[in-house]
Amino acid sequence: MMTETGFLPANQVSGVLNSGTAPMVAAVGYGENPAPRLEALYRKIYLDRMQDVPVVNPAIEVEAIGFHEWEGHWLGILLTPWFMNLLVLPKIGSPWPALKTGKDQAIAIEFPHGSYRFLPRMDEELGSYLCCSLASPVKEWRSHIEAAKTARDVMQMLKTLPVKNVQDDGDETTPQTASGCSISRRAFLGG
Repeated sequence: MMTETGFLPANQVSGVLNSGTAPMVAAVGYGENPAPRLEALYRKIYLDRMQDVPVVNPAIEVEAIGFHEWEGHWLGILLTPWFMNLLVLPKIGSPWPALKTGKDQAIAIEFPHGSYRFLPRMDEELGSYLCCSLASPVKEWRSHIEAAKTARDVMQMLKTLPVKNVQDDGDETTPQTASGCSISRRAFLGG
């Protein structure tokens, strides 16, 4: 279910992707982590078609970063010399909707630290997946190490709960990451 803001909470992605709101297709997804396949495919694309394209940053390499199982599917960042994209790919055994592609078909997924706009994509090699452009082109990074660190930071942020201190008068103060939270399990569950 979409929230009032029109965004889909991350903890409801699997349910909505599997809810019947779109016709379902057999998951022709990935049983294993798709990172090696993504890297091989995009290295080939780089060598065959992208080397002389002006948007390419030759300091950046192809790398699939932080791919892990998430909400019954695969989530991670694909970094190439021309883009940095957050991807959701179907996992074998999990239903996947038959999504229409196109810029007007975007969906928004809400993570603890904010909402991200994903476009459904269909690729001959990859099949159906969701793509959120984080950066394109990637000229602002001077090295692959810097760009990969940014991607890792984004992946960490997606998993971190935004925790805010609340003063006695109810006003919120500076946000803290969940790692800075020292609440006990009992206090969290019991209030």
